[in-house]
Amino acid sequence: MGNILFVSGVSLTIGLKSTTQFFMKRSNFKGTISFGIGFFILIIGWPILGMIIEAYGFIVLFRCNGI
Repeated sequence: MGNILFVSGVSLTIGLKSTTQFFMKRSNFKGTISFGIGFFILIIGWPILGMIIEAYGFIVLFRCNGI
């Protein structure tokens, strides 16, 4: 539930087009895949492993890139 609300909140905050561009950007692809795989693992019933993989994806997506 929290994952769906997170993606919905990002979409409502910056817009659907910008959200899609953010998640599909080449530099964010590793984080996007990790977040998606973690969500899938949560759905199939492995919550601890899914949360760890999602946390990794979240960190990769929103890390500071030397700004």
